[in-house]
Amino acid sequence: MTLDELRNYVRDRLSIAASDSTKQTQIDTVLNTEYRRLCAEERLNIERTTMGLVANSQLADLPNDWQETIAIRYGANVLQPINLQRFAELDAASENGTETSDGPCMYYQESPECFCVDPTPTETNSTALTIWYVARPDAMTSGGNSPTALPVEYHDLLAEMAVARIALNEEAFDLASSAQAIVNELRGRMQGQMRKRQGAGNERVVLHHYGVGT
Repeated sequence: MTLDELRNYVRDRLSIAASDSTKQTQIDTVLNTEYRRLCAEERLNIERTTMGLVANSQLADLPNDWQETIAIRYGANVLQPINLQRFAELDAASENGTETSDGPCMYYQESPECFCVDPTPTETNSTALTIWYVARPDAMTSGGNSPTALPVEYHDLLAEMAVARIALNEEAFDLASSAQAIVNELRGRMQGQMRKRQGAGNERVVLHHYGVGT
């Protein structure tokens, strides 16, 4: 579905006139908000990129569209995620000269903008790290835009999520409940389909994995 088609779907379900520009703005906002939430929660928009490290600095900046880290690789090694307490312990060991390593092997997620690596790199390298992460999808702003990170057969899931949210905000509880029931049913089916595409258990099949960057 395009954004125009999603708008029409939501308007029809909510009995909103096409001429109501205020409601269209609300619909667009809710559609984009729910789209980004869905991508984050279901890991639908996975990207890969390289990142740099600066000598004697533990900080590394995350991509601007970052939502969640899946994995970070330094050379042939995958960095292990650790909590703040463990990072502080390793940092103290490094300062005392009791920690040895050929390069970063662990990381601590400091904020949505950056993370810290340990041990501290000794050389600057603009492509030292490779990160796989859940990317925030681009907002749909034009009528011809589509939620491309979402499997096309589940675009109506996004529309029903918007219907449920707006109906709840307007205290149309019966419609909100009906829409949420559809959301739950479609989301469960999508999750099952995505598990098959990702090769879970004995259900492995060879299909395109939506949202994975190359």
